[in-house]
Amino acid sequence: FGFTRVCSTKPGASTRRCVVEVLLFAVFSLAFQVRYEIPHQKSRSSERDFYYIIIVFIKKKRYTNLCINFGDDFMLIDFHAHCFPEKIALRAVEKLSFASGGLHPNTDGTVRGLQELMAKTGVDKAVVLNIATNATQQKNVNDFAASINGGNLISFGSVFPDSEDCLEELERIKALGLKGIKFHPDYQGFNVDDEKMKPIYKKIGQLGLITVFHAGFDYGFPPPYGATPDKMERALKWFESPVI
Repeated sequence: FGFTRVCSTKPGASTRRCVVEVLLFAVFSLAFQVRYEIPHQKSRSSERDFYYIIIVFIKKKRYTNLCINFGDDFMLIDFHAHCFPEKIALRAVEKLSFASGGLHPNTDGTVRGLQELMAKTGVDKAVVLNIATNATQQKNVNDFAASINGGNLISFGSVFPDSEDCLEELERIKALGLKGIKFHPDYQGFNVDDEKMKPIYKKIGQLGLITVFHAGFDYGFPPPYGATPDKMERALKWFESPVI
């Protein structure tokens, strides 16, 4: 099951035509029932039914096959972007490319590389999701996040759940002016519904921060995975702030 194109509307077409095509696509999408089987869950039935509606908004004229052009009054935000300090950027990108099975990176991993790609593709702002993969990293990771936060970059911080000063670092993240937290359960070695996460989620809620989880299957890691739909469903009951 799949769609090869979302909208045939050419740039410059009327807003009415754009809206009609999007609505028609949504209706036809709802007509298809997609059976999704969670991989590697052999112990019990894990088949769930999902309905998918996919609507793509691309602002620049070069993307004619996936384009709905509403003009310059709309802001295009990439909510999942990455960049790294210059001294480790190339190494980090090479490592991630290898872990993903050889996907080709579109930037060199630097802040400048990300911003150049944003300018080229018409992205107005990007949310940079940083991740602390061990306890000793989190302060440096959040210092870097704060250093690039502003302008066309909205930077999120990260804490390592098993670090002794995790709750204090959350307070520092708030004081640094960062809007949210990124967790990667597989990199960080935890399950999202582990009881040890309750005080961390509670603190995040008290501080009014947004939480982003890397969720589901990850090509770079073997099962079991830390943020499957059933685990996320349990964990969400412990949150008092927005979760993505």
